[in-house]
Amino acid sequence: MKTITAESGQTISDIAIQEMGDVAGSFDILDLNPYLRLDMAIPAGTPVFVPDEVINAQVVDYYTRNNIKPASGLGEEIELNLEDMTYVTQKLNYNLAGGDHAFDGIRLWNLKDKLTIQVNYSGVTSNKVSVALSQSLDGLTYDPVPGGQYILDRTKESHTFNVIALQTNYVRAEVILLESSAGTIDSIVFKV
Repeated sequence: MKTITAESGQTISDIAIQEMGDVAGSFDILDLNPYLRLDMAIPAGTPVFVPDEVINAQVVDYYTRNNIKPASGLGEEIELNLEDMTYVTQKLNYNLAGGDHAFDGIRLWNLKDKLTIQVNYSGVTSNKVSVALSQSLDGLTYDPVPGGQYILDRTKESHTFNVIALQTNYVRAEVILLESSAGTIDSIVFKV
């Protein structure tokens, strides 16, 4: 994943064509930037996460060689505030019967050193299901976050905890089953 800066009048579709070579990449970009909208322009200067995947290299090459920055957003710009840009939700619906599992890492562009994690779950039958956080400098190799492992309470449907002293913008969550359990991890919300 990479971060680009939106130009004046650019939409998600413009960025998908410019960076991925096809408007089909719009939804992949929207998944990484849930605070944006497909139907509105992005304010100039906004950091936008873009997958590394290229759908059509010829199109990307053409735009790059000719320094073209498509900008079809001639209408209303989406209004963004800091809160909009600091909540990232991973919708998982992960069945715990699948065992231990590390979820995809996310990159929070304005991460400082503190992060609040909210794990939403249902049907957990064991008090020995934990969620551990790890961090990465490159988004590929992850190391445990010191003190970043928490046991879920099976009598609840949500667990929120704070992590401090993060050293990077890349974070991922991992489910560790200390004994087998039914249930699902429905989603994880990362709040800066």
